[in-house]
Amino acid sequence: MNDLLEDLIEAAVKGNWAFVDENIAKALDKGSIKRWAHEQGIHDGNLDVRDLSMSMLEIAFIDESTFDNIRDTIYQKMIADSNPYVRYRAAFTLVTHGVGDYETEVVDALHQAEKDPVTAEAARRYLPMIQQLKDLGLDGSYFGYQHAVRALRKEPDSFETMKRLKETTCLTHNTGGLYLALSKSGREKVDKVLDRYSETDFYTYHLSDLVKAAERADFETIDRCIEAFGTPSLREFAPFYKELGEALESEEEIGQYEITFYGKVQGVNFRREAALYAERINLVGWVINEPDGSVKCQIQAKDSMVNVFILALTSSSGYADNISSVGKKEVAVGEPMNKF
Repeated sequence: MNDLLEDLIEAAVKGNWAFVDENIAKALDKGSIKRWAHEQGIHDGNLDVRDLSMSMLEIAFIDESTFDNIRDTIYQKMIADSNPYVRYRAAFTLVTHGVGDYETEVVDALHQAEKDPVTAEAARRYLPMIQQLKDLGLDGSYFGYQHAVRALRKEPDSFETMKRLKETTCLTHNTGGLYLALSKSGREKVDKVLDRYSETDFYTYHLSDLVKAAERADFETIDRCIEAFGTPSLREFAPFYKELGEALESEEEIGQYEITFYGKVQGVNFRREAALYAERINLVGWVINEPDGSVKCQIQAKDSMVNVFILALTSSSGYADNISSVGKKEVAVGEPMNKF
């Protein structure tokens, strides 16, 4: 059994719920602990262990097929468990992941939880969510549904922002990404992005990335980057708009740089990905596979722009885990290079 899980169980049994509240989210990074919670924990003979386990399921990300398989079990716990807090947490869990055919029973359980001083605040937060989530039409997006619940738990008023998103954008493109941005960045940031960009032709796919960009850069910098590089670069470079903006403003001379990526970078389409990343910020040069298994690029650009290119590939691309190290050196500037 995982050490943290053992500590959480011990704390729950001893009534140290402050420790549980502080550490429960860390435990849920491991899929094995989530499986323990729904396969064993909620059936444990100790009522506090069952309470802990249901609390885990309430806040965990659980894939749709798994929850479909355990929804009836959670419902049975909600109506029949001897521990009232397991019953209440089961109702919270059903709201978080979808009430299915049990809406009436879940609402009744939430009203019972509302009468208990320990769970009253949470129950009042969950009660309006059922209708709100239906109003948002999230039935077809389980990923979006879970992030919407997280956003509403964090800021109940974020429902007003969600309605704006529904009214001003085409949510079929990236519902989950927008609600993820809302749950992570908060309502104020998303509202500011909507105020500035909702009348543009950006898809929601781009709006969610603009929220990420706004975490790091001011809107003037974002506008500069959009003007220079266009929206295709948003997804990969949104976290680096501050650096991109600074590179655009930099008065550095154009140099020529050789960058070598080491790791599992051949036979996985990394060379093509590197070329696409370079093209999206208007870099020129070439990229080849080397006999030693590395991938080498030569780029003519400002040093700061090359650094953003490397940073994006090593931290936000789908190949970040493939890269074990990166070599970079300046070489003599040759003839003007063409696009990748």
